[in-house]
Amino acid sequence: MSAGGQPGAQGQGSRVLTRFVFLALAGLAAAVLWQSGLFRPAEWWNDPGNSARLVPGLALVALATTALALAVFGDGETLPPVVPRRLAAGLAALAGLWVFVQAFRLIGWAPAAGLLLLAMPVLLGFRRPLPLALFAAMLIALIWLVFVRGMGVQLPTGTFWR
Repeated sequence: MSAGGQPGAQGQGSRVLTRFVFLALAGLAAAVLWQSGLFRPAEWWNDPGNSARLVPGLALVALATTALALAVFGDGETLPPVVPRRLAAGLAALAGLWVFVQAFRLIGWAPAAGLLLLAMPVLLGFRRPLPLALFAAMLIALIWLVFVRGMGVQLPTGTFWR
């Protein structure tokens, strides 16, 4: 049952639009993944120095796969309706991952990750700056400790610092 207690009240046009939006989102995620050069599984395993590409690469794979699955297999009654604010937030998050990849090539992983961890929640509606900044700083420190200190992986420093 949908709004108003009547089955099928969402309407055929709205379901088609929702499926189209999910297909477009899957296509955008795949395009960003392809253009950015993030999807290189052989590099992830063979060259740990490039492991900084793993997380945004897997996030984009998950986004593309989920959006495609929802568009193809989603029940028209249970698909979330297209809401412009949610669509804009999703596109901003996708653009944020692309900017992150471009930024860490220039300024390095840590500053780019900090910007991503501060900007992404704000784009998605989180408005409490102190917990956001503390979480970003703690996560970057934890990742640095695990990868750089613990595993000896050199995170990208970017062309700006060379």
